[in-house]
Amino acid sequence: MGCDIHMTLERRIEGVWHCIWDGDVRPRTGDHKGTEYQPVVARDRNYAFFGRLAGVRTDGPGPKGVPTDVSVVTRRVIDIWDCDGHSHSWDTLEDFCNKWAFETPDEEKVQFVKDTLTEKYVTPVYERLFGLYEEQEPENVRVVYWFDN
Repeated sequence: MGCDIHMTLERRIEGVWHCIWDGDVRPRTGDHKGTEYQPVVARDRNYAFFGRLAGVRTDGPGPKGVPTDVSVVTRRVIDIWDCDGHSHSWDTLEDFCNKWAFETPDEEKVQFVKDTLTEKYVTPVYERLFGLYEEQEPENVRVVYWFDN
């Protein structure tokens, strides 16, 4: 059985964390009200990267857990996964992207950006991966992530 990563991107504004991108759920096709959701998982199962993040499927640091000040949206998405989600952790956007770039071959990076990072709210991720983005206060942008089996 494979292991997938799930994540949200959060920004701290005036001391409160807000979810600015949710990579885990999207409205179901044909649902015009947007009230039903289906999980969307990353297609790339990069276990070296998962290990570097939270020791998942290979050696690495242990997960940090869900931040105590996590955004309302992130908390809701994590709660949807209930006990099927595990190894919850987080990193600054910069650290997350550096870990991913270290473990991912260039051709996979390009394809990942084309397939996944096309939404307007993910521009900081795209720019960070390619060295174009410099957050004025990098501690105010983080990725909260977890895994399933």
